[in-house]
Amino acid sequence: MDKLLAPTFAPDERVAQVKETLQCSSQALRIAVNDDIGVPDRFLAALPAALKIDARVAILSLHSREDRRVKKAFQSGERS
Repeated sequence: MDKLLAPTFAPDERVAQVKETLQCSSQALRIAVNDDIGVPDRFLAALPAALKIDARVAILSLHSREDRRVKKAFQSGERS
């Protein structure tokens, strides 16, 4: 009966599934430990006060969550 409930994968597929699961888990842990969401938010909130008039800033983001937050912060800064 257990064989009916458990999905069966070819050996190569099983290795790929395990690798993907470990990569996702590793990324989630890194994001949580490094506070990859909170740190950029605090940085972006403090940034306008730290810049001189007509200053320029370049920001590199490592994943789409960071990229989205940076874009929204710049858009809201332009509006205000």
